[in-house]
Amino acid sequence: MDFFKAQDQAKRSTSLLVLLFFAAVITLVVITNALAMVALGYVNLDSDTSLDLAYFSSQFDWRVFAFISAVVGFVIFSGSAYKQISLRAGGKAIAESLGGTLINANSANILEKRLINVVEEMAIAAGTPVPRVYVLKDEAGINAFAAGFTTSDAVIGITQGALEKLERDQLQGVIAHEFSHILNGDMRLNLQLVALLHGILVIGFIGYYLLRAGRGNNKNGAAILALGFGLMLIGYGGHFFGNIIKASISRQREYLADASAVQFTRNKEGISEALYKIKQSAYGSYIEQPDAIEYTHGFFSTGVKSFSARLFATHPPLDERITRISPHLLLNKANADHKPMRKVNKVKGESVTASANVSGSNMKSAVVESITALSVLSQAGNITDQQLDYAHQLVSSFNDQIYSASHDPCGAMAIVCCLLLSDQAQVLNDQLEFIQNADELQIIDHVFALRQDITELALGLRLPLIDMANPALKQLSNIQVTRFEQLVKALIFADEKLDRFEWVLQQVVFRHIENRQPSRIGKKYLPIAKVEQSAHTLYSLVLGATEHQLTDQHLEALRFSSELMQLRPLNPELTDFTQASACLDELNQLGFGDKEKIIRGCLFLIGIDGIFSIKEYELVRAIADVLGVPLPPDFRIGPTH
Repeated sequence: MDFFKAQDQAKRSTSLLVLLFFAAVITLVVITNALAMVALGYVNLDSDTSLDLAYFSSQFDWRVFAFISAVVGFVIFSGSAYKQISLRAGGKAIAESLGGTLINANSANILEKRLINVVEEMAIAAGTPVPRVYVLKDEAGINAFAAGFTTSDAVIGITQGALEKLERDQLQGVIAHEFSHILNGDMRLNLQLVALLHGILVIGFIGYYLLRAGRGNNKNGAAILALGFGLMLIGYGGHFFGNIIKASISRQREYLADASAVQFTRNKEGISEALYKIKQSAYGSYIEQPDAIEYTHGFFSTGVKSFSARLFATHPPLDERITRISPHLLLNKANADHKPMRKVNKVKGESVTASANVSGSNMKSAVVESITALSVLSQAGNITDQQLDYAHQLVSSFNDQIYSASHDPCGAMAIVCCLLLSDQAQVLNDQLEFIQNADELQIIDHVFALRQDITELALGLRLPLIDMANPALKQLSNIQVTRFEQLVKALIFADEKLDRFEWVLQQVVFRHIENRQPSRIGKKYLPIAKVEQSAHTLYSLVLGATEHQLTDQHLEALRFSSELMQLRPLNPELTDFTQASACLDELNQLGFGDKEKIIRGCLFLIGIDGIFSIKEYELVRAIADVLGVPLPPDFRIGPTH
């Protein structure tokens, strides 16, 4: 999967969605006006007037038409805006509306721990923050979903039926399918679809209330009842339009997600067996929660049972999906018992430990392997079996104390603090005093318990650990986030300076906690030529993290790589991190195709001498993370390895 092409495709799908939405709105405006004209005709009807087309046409008035059009448009767009606002929390809003329960990793049962392990491995392999995980405990059907606007607010949801009935390989296939939706922009598109279609349904709600009001009105009750009934038909007809829009966008995205799941796991049996279990299950993939009908297009498999769901299915038929993935599975199932699933190593929370651990010494040393920016970028948004193995080993390399702390809000805050502790005695004393004085955060004991282990942590494990702690940090209240951010700033400036890793940590931690990357419908993207100054500042910062000398030839190559042909010579002394943060905010307004050029330039700068160090790559990976571009956690894992 090409991450950047997938994002462009999602953008085009969003444009198509908006176009179809406006077409539906115009159609509803015209029909509503026609209905209102008929209703007014009945109200103004005289006893000697014949009912014909000429009479109803005579009731047409441009002022009435404009007024009704404005009202209908206002109602629809207000309904969409309201839904968009209610979804600002991203995936969390969807998960909670479906009755999902957030899993606490430290109190989870063995099945939930297995699920968390699978999600963590997939996220680390993809280079994204670990999403929060919800279980729909009252749902016996086998289903799952990914929801959110960005990787910062993404969640994974899964039904209790899937948790209990799927084996690990099958569960991994389902989660890989959902990660495909996260990485290729589908989940953002799904939420935008929910918001837009809600506005159309509001017309139906108004019709329902008019029906109730018309029952008690003797004078014009018949006209009001007719108008209300008509508006209900229009509103729920709008839902009919919505199903058409969903079907036009969703089906091919599901095929792509299935194919990506196989690509990610290198195991076609996992996802195909999961689909087969849905086919054989008495509950299928059915979701009982009534709100599920709004999000049918976001599920792993169709979650509702209705005529419209069959007529305008958002998912291809199960048999067709299974056959595309594993052509002989259905035939084999019909003729004989299926072969046992291949045995895999279990992970933390299960009885068998990983067969190998990440070598700390290897990760601490600078890597002298030649690698190009393009080979790294080609891995963006892709998950290979090597990366999954690496992520599995990485998660297993954390001792129980660190692993447990990363899943607890206080422990996660303590991990961040420990990563900022100085090795200078006076500065360290001041930092510990700051932590001690942050009484309401209650993390000082955790800091003392974790300090030694975190200090000895290999460099390459720092960002993956922060990614693992992301769900726990998101459980903090707004007040706690504010106090925690104040504490982190105090720890950073205890030595009266800000170094690059401290800046990186600030960016990665708080941009994800506060979700500073909201996605809006109809978002305007800046052209790359408009952000040349921000790119210059960012490139100067990256160059300053290296010991490279930028020659005229290098500068020309950088211009070509980033397609910023007027880029001025870089100033490696430019380390104004506050300015760099503002520059990242501006660069975040680029489209993904232009973000690729910016990151390609960063990778070029750290690879001038043909090698990357862990610290250099950590900086670029953090920049990419802020820009919403997932890079693999280990740049040594490439497509040829």
